[in-house]
Amino acid sequence: MACHARVENGRRNPVSRVSWTINEFCVSVGISRSTYERAKRDGWGPREMILGRTGIRIADDARAEWIAAREERAAVLFLKRCEDRSKETKAVETITV
Repeated sequence: MACHARVENGRRNPVSRVSWTINEFCVSVGISRSTYERAKRDGWGPREMILGRTGIRIADDARAEWIAAREERAAVLFLKRCEDRSKETKAVETITV
């Protein structure tokens, strides 16, 4: 049976998360609202959906895609750094030989 209080209802009748508000999204992924706004402005923010005139939400699958894209970007940057270090090491070896 449903409860009148939203918190109590959520506790008694758990439902999987479908979408996030912008603030909830920021908290869930550990970024500030300003970082979110910069990501959106620079084109690397998550996909948004508009509900009504003022409601903006991030779907759970968009959140998962955004996280995966950030992980992929981090892996690419790590490999690039490793390649750069390898080139630096080879250059130092060439100079010292």
